[in-house]
Amino acid sequence: MDEQRKRKLQMLGLLFCQGGWNKAAYIKKKHIFHHMGEKCYYHPFLLPAEPHLVSLGDNVFVGTGVRLITHNMANCVYNHDGNYNEEQALIPQVGTIVIGNNVFIGAGAMILPNVTIGNNCIIAAGAVVTKDVSDGVVAAGVPAREIGKYDKEALKCIQYNKDFYKATGQMKDKTLWEKEVYYFWEYGRK
Repeated sequence: MDEQRKRKLQMLGLLFCQGGWNKAAYIKKKHIFHHMGEKCYYHPFLLPAEPHLVSLGDNVFVGTGVRLITHNMANCVYNHDGNYNEEQALIPQVGTIVIGNNVFIGAGAMILPNVTIGNNCIIAAGAVVTKDVSDGVVAAGVPAREIGKYDKEALKCIQYNKDFYKATGQMKDKTLWEKEVYYFWEYGRK
């Protein structure tokens, strides 16, 4: 089977998977990425053009709309600008994307080729990662840059949980959804 047809079938299979846990299990079972570790979550509907150039460590969460871009198609412009003939045709530049362990990539982020994201990192929603991200970093922006540390973000999550459960702790017969409505629209507005 040619690579283009294989990729289309993989995308179709991914489309039928419900939820990020199931999509990650499908990717791992079909050996679509070069490597996919344990406890991964993959929410996007799209696969990179060269999924064999992507490696995910353990405990990696990839949010909705994330794009893993493994190639640069600028060669197409050069091949048609009149300066190159067919024998000199340039091929697309491709590169790997390596994502370490314990990484969260927020919705709509874009990871470009030849990027390594270290362990214990958070990539903010909408970030465009153009260069390597060191271990323990929170990165955001276009292009992405360090805006914080992983450990400090963990402390914010812990504090949020404390505040949330302090405000909703007496609501034992309520669902999490009902508690969230109360916390944000009743308690949080006072």
